[in-house]
Amino acid sequence: MAKRVGPGDKIRRLRLAMGLTQDALTNDELSKSIVSMIESNKRNLTWKTAHIIADCLNVYYERLGQKITAEFLMETEEDEARRTIKEDIDHLQQVINKGNVDQHLLENTFDKILSHIKEWGLERELAEFKVVRGTFYYQNYQFNESLAEFLDVLEYSLRTNDHQLTGKMYNNIGNVYKMQLSLDTAIIHFVKAFDTARVYQPADKDKRKVLAIYNQVLCYRQLNRYDLALSHLNILRDLKWDGPEHKVILDNALLVEANTYRDIGNHEKALRLYDRLQNNEKELDKETLFLLYDNYAELYVSQNKPEKALKYIQKANELKNVVDMAYIPALYLLEAKCYSLLENYDLVVSLLENALHLSDKVGKQQVLLNMHFAFADLYLKTNDYETALAHLETAEKTIIEKDLKIYKAELYSFYSNIHLRLGEIEKAEEYLVKMRKNYL
Repeated sequence: MAKRVGPGDKIRRLRLAMGLTQDALTNDELSKSIVSMIESNKRNLTWKTAHIIADCLNVYYERLGQKITAEFLMETEEDEARRTIKEDIDHLQQVINKGNVDQHLLENTFDKILSHIKEWGLERELAEFKVVRGTFYYQNYQFNESLAEFLDVLEYSLRTNDHQLTGKMYNNIGNVYKMQLSLDTAIIHFVKAFDTARVYQPADKDKRKVLAIYNQVLCYRQLNRYDLALSHLNILRDLKWDGPEHKVILDNALLVEANTYRDIGNHEKALRLYDRLQNNEKELDKETLFLLYDNYAELYVSQNKPEKALKYIQKANELKNVVDMAYIPALYLLEAKCYSLLENYDLVVSLLENALHLSDKVGKQQVLLNMHFAFADLYLKTNDYETALAHLETAEKTIIEKDLKIYKAELYSFYSNIHLRLGEIEKAEEYLVKMRKNYL
């Protein structure tokens, strides 16, 4: 840990750097003996004295194009370290926000800032740094690294009773688990984020409540718990928040509601909600508009209307350069579904290959599994069982490795289908048994 240096040490260094004696810092209001006591840290520096000494030093420093301020003199070296680190973290955040960052260069920046923080043993700054680094890892789909950072910050926030930071970390951790498809664990953390805001009433309580409920909606929908998704959407509408993101979340919530009705077969209500959003498309942000077109297409695919779906896919494609890259593989998959309905299998293969390549780059497990299942579906249609099995085995490896239980039934369904086609009744039955619960 660095040695703590006071204002007196700083004044002494500045004076000696100019070759000045203590007399040079005196006037009618400030004696040499007081300057001596300040420099030896036997007397505290006051604001009045700091201004006098700064004026005396500036007689010399301004000739070099430099200016010494009273604020600078009053600042301890630890204060200076905190300020510098905060500036570095803020700059780091700005660089990350711009995107397209060379991770190797960024890791060097991470190491330098972390070394400076550890030199001074600054816990709060360490937590702030870990939030930024964890967010970078999350945005780059490095979920294990992101989770480790957020868990460290959560431990600090709980220990220091920083309820605002605690709520933020519960939400961040929930998002990581959601991306890893550990949806039940994600929901637990989103509930904790909501309860922290409700019980402790931190300054950002309204934002935390909105994000916590909205994320629960997304998880319940992925778990096919449509009843809970719809009930939480009603809770979401009753929450108040003045933040600029609130409208975007409410627009997306309406889109999620429409998708939920589509998935339970109420296409008429889903279409009314889509149309309601499209009527206000000029007010939608680009990502919401992209998702609206994407989900219109999904609706028409489910109604076996590929030509209509392709019109909306084209609209979504026109926006793909302004949205998160993680959305694009699913759009390719949807387009592939359309051409599969039109029995243009060569184009289906091309689209799925593009989607699989991009999915691997994005690193989202759910998207990767969907691509392998889509390939399996394609090769079932074309009776290429060997290639279909190869994709299922790749998917199975991911499902076992990541313990993605919600995908096991889908996997076993494909296996049983293929083995039935191959006349392997016992193997097919083995997978059918795995798909159901044990009742006895």
